[in-house]
Amino acid sequence: MGTHGYAAPEYIMTGHLTAKSDVYSFGVVLLEILTGRHSVDKTRPSREQNLVEYARPGLRDPLKLARRIMDPALEGRYPAAAAQKAAAVAHQCLSSSPKNRPDMSAVVEALEPLLSVTEDVAVGPVVLFVAAPEPAAAEEKERKERPSRTARDVGAHHRRRLRSPKGSPRKRGAGPKEEFWVWHVPAEDDKKA
Repeated sequence: MGTHGYAAPEYIMTGHLTAKSDVYSFGVVLLEILTGRHSVDKTRPSREQNLVEYARPGLRDPLKLARRIMDPALEGRYPAAAAQKAAAVAHQCLSSSPKNRPDMSAVVEALEPLLSVTEDVAVGPVVLFVAAPEPAAAEEKERKERPSRTARDVGAHHRRRLRSPKGSPRKRGAGPKEEFWVWHVPAEDDKKA
């Protein structure tokens, strides 16, 4: 009750708590889910510290919603239509006038169908590193020149490699003995077109 960032404007002004105040608070929670942010974040620039003030104006604009408001950690992997509907519900809940906010039953009615959305989501590019084939003679020569290791040496080598945070295959380019493949996986809409 009255938590900074969640309290409805009329509650802050009058101290009276109503069902519509709860709807406003739910709208803040829904906005947090969509954005991946806290309702108040003092580490952000001053115009972005209050989530409702920052995000509410863009909730009805699909372009602003996708580029500026939705949680970047999702990397676009969500049904856009469902996100737009959820954002529209959040926008209604966050109305500055309690009379313009829906009842909680209407909010549930609007959000329930989004649970069954099965719209395919564009995954984006899929990257795969594949070792380039080597001639058998060069491979045999390399194996003979390599110093032999005892079982203890091999175990120590693997332990060192496991502790090292370097060498993530997603973050490095193709090496001299690798081929670099990129596939773009189209969304369902692209397949139909």
